[in-house]
Amino acid sequence: MSWSHINVLLGAMLYASGVIAVNIFLEPAHRLLLVPGAVELSIITLGVFFLSSFFWGRASFVLLLFTGLWLGGLFPKHPAYVALAGIPLLVALSGGTRMGENAQLDISGRGNLFEGKIEYIEAAVLAALLAVAIGFLTPGIQIGDAQGALEAIVKALGVA
Repeated sequence: MSWSHINVLLGAMLYASGVIAVNIFLEPAHRLLLVPGAVELSIITLGVFFLSSFFWGRASFVLLLFTGLWLGGLFPKHPAYVALAGIPLLVALSGGTRMGENAQLDISGRGNLFEGKIEYIEAAVLAALLAVAIGFLTPGIQIGDAQGALEAIVKALGVA
C-alpha cells in the first residue's frame, strides 16, 4: 500500500474521529451555519486541497481532523451531509498530496511539477463539483442550522 493510500485512509479516520469527538465530548458546542452548505463545503474542500499540497508529507491527513471537528456540529440534524462531505474532502486530500509530492520532486530536481497539472486541476475541480452537488442535494440544510450553546445561553438569559 502506497503512502498516498495510507494518507487518505488516515484522513478518513481522522475526519470520522473529529465528527465523533464533537458529538460526544463537545455536544453543546454546535456551531452556526453562516453560509449555504454548498458554499461552505466548497470553500473547505478547496482549502484542504491547497493546504494538503503544502503539508503533503506525513501531516496532510491531520487537516481532516479539523474539518471533522468543524462539520461535526451538523451531524445531529444532517447526518447525510456530514457523511457525504467526506468524499470531496478525501478527493481534495489525495489530489493536493500528489501535487505536493511532485512539487518536492521539482524542487529537488528529480521531476517537474507542471507535468501533472491536468491531474491536479481535475482533482480540484472534481472535489469542488462534488462539494457543490452534496451541498445542494442534501435536503434541509439551511443557513442558521445547528445552533447550539450560544442560542441556548441567549434563550436562557431571556434576551431572545
